[in-house]
Amino acid sequence: MQATFGGQSLTSANMTSRCNNYMCSKVDQTAKVYQSMWCDQHWYLMIIDVLWKKLVYLDSLRDPREANARKTMMLRVALHLEGLMLGKSWLSGPKALHPRISMFEFEEPEVPQQQGNSMDCGVWVSQWMIREHLWQDYGHVNKATWMRLAVDLVKSHNDLAKDTISKAFRH
Repeated sequence: MQATFGGQSLTSANMTSRCNNYMCSKVDQTAKVYQSMWCDQHWYLMIIDVLWKKLVYLDSLRDPREANARKTMMLRVALHLEGLMLGKSWLSGPKALHPRISMFEFEEPEVPQQQGNSMDCGVWVSQWMIREHLWQDYGHVNKATWMRLAVDLVKSHNDLAKDTISKAFRH
């Protein structure tokens, strides 16, 4: 996303390396791609649903005046990703086809909204990315959500993990 909006281009070798190192499957075998989006001090989430050919727009602080700009940003990211994935190394075989992400339909599910003065948008996006497959209504943020996210963030490779987890369960 940073490359898309910064006008940067990535080399084919660099992208092949990223594909090989960070993707657990080839693009034609991928079901969903989660892309957190940052615009005007606000986080929202784009889910590229390859199976259903949809660009899902999840926003915990939806503003009709901002929706078109945010969806335009999503489309720019989709076009950028589509261009990056043109190489053969992204596909599982010679007969596999590249998904045309930029042609996918937008979907805007109704989701619970955060308080207008809260700063929870990043927590919402993190929660959706971690737990989207578990619910259909995209959930709510509450104290348990904050605690679950804190535990998820510190549970591995952290000297304070045991202390944090025990405090989370106590509180």
